Amino acid sequence: IDVIAFITSMEQPLGREIGNANEIRESIDVLRGGGPEDLITLVLTFAEAMLDLGGVDGGRERVVEAVESGAALEKFKDLVAAHGGDPAVIDDPELLPQAGNSEVVRAPAGGFVAKCDARSIGVAATRLGAGRERKDEDVDHAVGITVHAKIGDRVSKGDTLATVAFNDPSLWEAQRERLGSAWVISEEPAQPPPLVIERIP
Repeated sequence: IDVIAFITSMEQPLGREIGNANEIRESIDVLRGGGPEDLITLVLTFAEAMLDLGGVDGGRERVVEAVESGAALEKFKDLVAAHGGDPAVIDDPELLPQAGNSEVVRAPAGGFVAKCDARSIGVAATRLGAGRERKDEDVDHAVGITVHAKIGDRVSKGDTLATVAFNDPSLWEAQRERLGSAWVISEEPAQPPPLVIERIP
């Protein structure tokens, strides 16, 4: 079996969304032709490689056409229905679970984002209920974090770095400090890490 592997940066979150409903909303946005540039770039890179392995030429162009024509979104609806889900949420993402509370993480100073630590953000999201650390724990599909500032972005003091959606205020209080420490603001400009570090082979 022919295989291609990509080593990609995991210093900061991919895209802008963390959490179940959040990431589905973002996926729908990408399939509608929107979404964050880094996520789109990586999806196109992977899709092109997969089609190339399957002997399909012009893979990237075919994927872009599938998105622009709406065929990719329609196929997603088919997949959701085939798995027993409700494809209506694709036309109306507001039907996805909604958390009862939200808070923001603000920049403590002005400057440039030098660090947006994916691990700290991921751990905080998990402990807010978006994931599980043990198999017997429940997952709250409404819990999520939207990242507004990533490495290289310029921010002013008080700007929103992230919006946090949660249901249990006590869990938020326990994760507030961890999440706030995920960003480091520098006076000097910072360069985002390369998205794809290496392709093998």
